[in-house]
Amino acid sequence: MDILEEFIQLSKLHGAKVAIIFSPMFNDGKKHFEGSAKYFEAVKGLPDRKQVPLWDYRSDSICFNKKYFYNNGLLSKRGAEKFSLKLGKDIKLYTSK
Repeated sequence: MDILEEFIQLSKLHGAKVAIIFSPMFNDGKKHFEGSAKYFEAVKGLPDRKQVPLWDYRSDSICFNKKYFYNNGLLSKRGAEKFSLKLGKDIKLYTSK
């Protein structure tokens, strides 16, 4: 966690806008990723401490359709394209502020 905090601090020092992003996971497969819940708990206080947004796409609408996933945690080509468009719009909105 210290490395992530240092990375955020240095990035902001150099004028970069930083966001913490949790990518989509197939809803039915989340139970197989116990470690991700622990990681999320560890990271969720970081945005407040470092004043950066947290974008959590783990429950996005894409997460409920298997056609967008190669497996429970990996987006298919179609899913990656769909998510990339959404993320690109969010990044554009964030960086234009």
